[in-house]
Amino acid sequence: MRPHTTVLTSRRALGRSRAVGLGAACLAVAACLGVAACIPASLTLAPDGGVEDEHDAGDASSPTPDSGPSLDSTNGEAAPSDDASPDAGETGATETGVPPGDAPVDVPQASSYAVGGTVSGLAPGNSITLEDNGGDTLVVNMNGPFAFATRVPSGVSYSLGAASVVSQPGGTLAQTCYIANGQGTVGTTTVNDIQVTCPTSCLQTLGVFPAATSGDYVINPTGAPFQAQCDMAFDGGGWTLLQATKGLCCGPGNATAGPPVVSGSCTYLPIATAKALAALSTSVHVRSSSGASPPTTYITSATTTPITNLRSGYLLNQGESVDAGTDQAQWSVVGNPATMLDMATPVPIIDLWPDVYTTPGNPAGFVLAGSGSTWNSSLDGPCVNDALEVYVR
Repeated sequence: MRPHTTVLTSRRALGRSRAVGLGAACLAVAACLGVAACIPASLTLAPDGGVEDEHDAGDASSPTPDSGPSLDSTNGEAAPSDDASPDAGETGATETGVPPGDAPVDVPQASSYAVGGTVSGLAPGNSITLEDNGGDTLVVNMNGPFAFATRVPSGVSYSLGAASVVSQPGGTLAQTCYIANGQGTVGTTTVNDIQVTCPTSCLQTLGVFPAATSGDYVINPTGAPFQAQCDMAFDGGGWTLLQATKGLCCGPGNATAGPPVVSGSCTYLPIATAKALAALSTSVHVRSSSGASPPTTYITSATTTPITNLRSGYLLNQGESVDAGTDQAQWSVVGNPATMLDMATPVPIIDLWPDVYTTPGNPAGFVLAGSGSTWNSSLDGPCVNDALEVYVR
């Protein structure tokens, strides 16, 4: 028995003017309701499954009951026929109900978009492995834009796991990189705002990792990553230690070039590194070493003059006039008299890092140069120095 989805057709033309309209309207319904349900009293069911006007019932051209399939009167289904093959005139539609020549309707597919962003701070020779949605892996070995190979459909989420950095064999220190905007849902455009940051300073580390506490972090201001000591607490945090003296006989002139540079040592960062960090910073801060406790004796730059000088590797007060007002105005001073910043004569025309500050002609001035490391040079003597630290942010 043929299923009810079969579309009924007539061997006769169904062309008589009074039957054509109704025949076309009923054919589609007949498959599921039975033909008898939609044939009015004025029409009768033809033996071949079509319909005819009762006025034409006696037409000599009408087929005999044996000439085609009949319909069961109880359910409207076609009775079995010896000839299961339809005639050429019966192929007006397929058994799926799709007229010949009509293409299947394509179901629209969701558009897919690339997922990516930008890598910054990655040192030459290092590579970083990124992973999206736990499976799509991408290895990046340079700074700049990146995109995963697998596109993600609109409306589907993406999620990057922790970044894994592989260091240059036998060389560059492995970096720690942080991901921002690493999760979301793809909309109707390319995702390109994922930020993978390998920090260049303590301040940038704090920016991408706000939960960071004071301690050691790998930074990369010059292309050669190193471990830096970061103060993440004082005045909002983000300070990078450039130089440390430990009192006694230690001064910039007899300190050792790092890295590392840590509190309580007699070390400093090389001039190229100090200049690079100064270029990334806006402030300079010098303090008495206080360990894990907040500093109580310090100076912090109040103008751009000190950091501008450091960007060139010069003394922090290079080029300043000798009047007291100018010298003191460059700094915010805590725990010491501001007069310690004054100088009676100009500093040398060129004096380079690791020397930090001198006060020529001031017997009680601040000195962090040569063998001196003291807030009050009148107290300076052989191996009598203060333990001082220099930071930038």
